[in-house]
Amino acid sequence: MKRTWYAMTAQDDGSAQIDIHDEIGFWGVTFSDFIRDLKALGPVDRITVSLNSPGGEITDGLAIYNALRNHAASVTTRVEGLAASMASIVFMAGERREMPDNAFLMIHNPWGGVVGESEDLRKYADLLDKMRGTLANIYTERGGVDPDAVSELMDEETWMTGAEAIALGFATDLTAPVKMAARFDIARLNMSQAPDALKNSLTENAPAEADPLAEVVEQPDAATPEKVEPESAPADEAPEPADAVEQDNKPKLSALQRLLAKVSGDDKAKARVTELESTVGTLNAELETLRAKVADLEPKATQLAFIEAELAKLEAEAVTAEAKAAEIVAQSGFEAENLPPVSASDATTDESILDQFNGLSGEERTKFFKEHRAAIRRAQRNL
Repeated sequence: MKRTWYAMTAQDDGSAQIDIHDEIGFWGVTFSDFIRDLKALGPVDRITVSLNSPGGEITDGLAIYNALRNHAASVTTRVEGLAASMASIVFMAGERREMPDNAFLMIHNPWGGVVGESEDLRKYADLLDKMRGTLANIYTERGGVDPDAVSELMDEETWMTGAEAIALGFATDLTAPVKMAARFDIARLNMSQAPDALKNSLTENAPAEADPLAEVVEQPDAATPEKVEPESAPADEAPEPADAVEQDNKPKLSALQRLLAKVSGDDKAKARVTELESTVGTLNAELETLRAKVADLEPKATQLAFIEAELAKLEAEAVTAEAKAAEIVAQSGFEAENLPPVSASDATTDESILDQFNGLSGEERTKFFKEHRAAIRRAQRNL
């Protein structure tokens, strides 16, 4: 069976599920295969894309992004564990972009290699710059982040948790935490800047002799170097001021840390948070209104069920009465269609006679029937 990096399933409710849980564009499976299967889903109105991928081919990732953005269905993208590199671009295609707080989004500059003469290398460098600009524009447009800030984040290979991605606008919804669902070939992925939480989750339960992150994890975090105690100064040299030594050893803030700090005091960011809170408040109010309507309808639904049960009971009794009347007519030897028509006044009289007949018993009943046979038959026919 041919290995693939995606799976698609059409649901009975008119929606579709797409899982991208490996490296985009590998094993001879390309965007053309993806597009063929996307069209084969038919006219769906909702698409959910589940991502747990280290990235992959740039052109295939861009093509998937454009295909999802241009699709008639509403698209929700969701990071299950990791959306790195081109997988983060696919993530940007969702109108709704969901991340649990223990998942990770990674953005960086595109990279690759080429063999050739110096001019070939220059052309390839120019191509990488163009691709970088395209990716940066997508992050800027979809996340609403300042282009210069996006450029810094890409230069530093930035890893974001769900909460951080929400704060910067790359994600729209924070969901419940999930357990990391897969392992990747770490040799294909630069993990030097990866958060410790992701390193630990990827190496959890791995055999000691095959742990690809052993050396990486043992190294101190480059973003937060340990404080180095200054060596004793020679006797003939004046020691550096304590605050100068402290400043030299103070960790530098990453682009992500600086941007998050800026966002926390940014009026536009606060306005966006206020807008989101207002939306949540509106939705909660609508939910309470719907709950009140449901509570109001429940007694009516119970009453309706009771009426329907009574109606069914009456219908059953009517069927029984009709069968009984037919049996009485058959026993009398008369056919209902052979009886003469009855006027309204006669019908009233006949009903009265039938009531008298039903109230008698024994010989009186037999005698009364012989005297009023025709009226009794007419009344029974009109039941």
